Amino acid sequence: MIMNHYTHTSSQLDQIRQTLKTEFIGLEEIINQFIDAVTPWCMMRDTQARPLVVNLWGLTGVGKTSLVRRFLQLWNEEEQVLWFNLGSKGYFKEILNSMQEMRAMDGNPGVIVFDEFQHAKTLGPGGKELDEPLDRMIWQLLDDGKFLYTNNWGDRHDLEELINGLERCLSEGVVIENGKVVAEVDYFTNLFDKYTQNKQGEPINALSERNVNLLFEFVKSEFKYKTELKRYFHQLNGPELLDFVRKVERSFCTTKEINLSKSLILVIGNLDEAYSMSREVSADQNPDTLHQESQKITFSAIKEALKERFRMEEISRLGNVHLIYPAFNSTYFREFISKELAEVALRFQPIFPGRLRFTEAVQDMLFEEGVTAAQGFRPLRSSIRLLVESYLVTLMQAAGFPQQEALTVDMQGDSLVLRNEEKVLSQKALHLPVREAKRKKRNPQTLAITSVHEAGHCLVYAILQGKLPKKVSITSSDTYTLGFVEGERMTDYASYDSILRDVAIRLAGKKAEQLVFGPDSITTGSEHDTQVATRKLLDLARSGTLFFQELALESKYKGDGDLLFDTALEKEWVRAQMEKAGNLALALLESQSLAFRGLIRILGERLYLDASALEAALTAASIDVGSLLQSYPAAVDYHKQLEEFMREGEQGAAAKRA
Repeated sequence: MIMNHYTHTSSQLDQIRQTLKTEFIGLEEIINQFIDAVTPWCMMRDTQARPLVVNLWGLTGVGKTSLVRRFLQLWNEEEQVLWFNLGSKGYFKEILNSMQEMRAMDGNPGVIVFDEFQHAKTLGPGGKELDEPLDRMIWQLLDDGKFLYTNNWGDRHDLEELINGLERCLSEGVVIENGKVVAEVDYFTNLFDKYTQNKQGEPINALSERNVNLLFEFVKSEFKYKTELKRYFHQLNGPELLDFVRKVERSFCTTKEINLSKSLILVIGNLDEAYSMSREVSADQNPDTLHQESQKITFSAIKEALKERFRMEEISRLGNVHLIYPAFNSTYFREFISKELAEVALRFQPIFPGRLRFTEAVQDMLFEEGVTAAQGFRPLRSSIRLLVESYLVTLMQAAGFPQQEALTVDMQGDSLVLRNEEKVLSQKALHLPVREAKRKKRNPQTLAITSVHEAGHCLVYAILQGKLPKKVSITSSDTYTLGFVEGERMTDYASYDSILRDVAIRLAGKKAEQLVFGPDSITTGSEHDTQVATRKLLDLARSGTLFFQELALESKYKGDGDLLFDTALEKEWVRAQMEKAGNLALALLESQSLAFRGLIRILGERLYLDASALEAALTAASIDVGSLLQSYPAAVDYHKQLEEFMREGEQGAAAKRA
């Protein structure tokens, strides 16, 4: 019998796993991890001694909450599910209002979901502790599933006030029959001045509507409807009513332990401290780069991020089951677009029962207008609804609801068109804000400046990194950005050499403008790059890792103050390194003048290129890309140098033995 249970549950989980993979794009590995993580609870929840806590972390819009909801739908067992959104200002009240459900789960398997968990932080700015009584209950629940609970003191005070009032009334001769006050009415009404008569001349109720509501909150498990409770009250006399209220107070207002140790607890949240790219809202952000960066987020990085919000003992209670969602790459976004368009075609079958096909141009437009890489599928879904679904109704109506076997939805310029083979049946001009923002920057003056500036960045990056950048563009939809070069870090570590190369790349745009337009015509477009480069060098000067200074300097606001910043020394060193890196960038641009001019021309014509297109364009311009990428010494190969060092030692030892 037990083996049958395990076999059935295992088969059920495998089926759920496959279903989730067909419904969620880009989450195959996360789904595998999630099913594996919840399997112990699904198999042996009745014998569980502590809650199973599973944490899901990721950027917004990547399917954390949706995956959990869908799993619970497919699981479809009888366990109670309690869902709390800790991002809500009233989540304390939500938890308190669910105490009846928690009591029902006492000792039984159940599921508790804490969504937007990052908002339940217990540490504020500067590590200041935030203390909320209900927080302690949450952390007790995450620890062993047991917590002590006392009903709201205000409710208890109201019950005690009611008990004291009834006791006093009965001692003074007030008579209550069938829930009505029938003697010493004046005394009763003077004591309970909020009570009113039902109708003129009729006996008044011993319990006001307010007190009925108060008691009903405590006895919902016994009385399904408030009218049932009222009917019960109308059967009681004074002593019986007093005894009932006393029992409620004793039963529900004493401290009780609630045991939810057999629960599955799912913690869902966004951790900006770990996902540093979460603040990026540019439509120009490359999803593939973001995806690669998110894949570098480790288990340790999650715990370090949690330290910014929670105490160490609380982090330990979250356990070690942390599912780390990656950002979606371009393939996943395009797959999502195709899936959504297929669903749009399906929804349009009542209007157009034939085959509705969307061209690649439509998909490209949606990718350009709808993808904000750090925000997942949500913005893209809304763009599809606005730019395709809503306008498709207009196109169908304008075409007279055609009944052909197949229709094509395509783009002509900025217009969405409906075609039957090559014949355009209807069209609708679209408002495309991303595309329009790029157009506004495509005037001759701006393009001249941006092509030179980005060509400088691109060329120096290629030479110093030994590879072409992933993207280079001289148009952008961002308000404060004219163009950009998108690359990646040379290494996962930092050294003086790697930082100097990075600074040179950042200053290359400014040096390119200086070389082409002259020192008096440099624009302010390099302001951000200069600031970032300066800060990098300043941090390096203070870190204690540089050869010229074997100490780490402390801020006057931190540490013991024994070694404060030497401002003059820092400025002198940083200024020297900035000059050194700037001269390096300028020298590379001058020495590779042919490639520099070729890049300016290519960018002016093409506006945007990825690495493969850039390589092809440079080759077509008779530029030897291989030689260009090898024209500067490669970065230190630490592994190779270590092997050489060890080999020299072995050779020296062998020579001594000989």
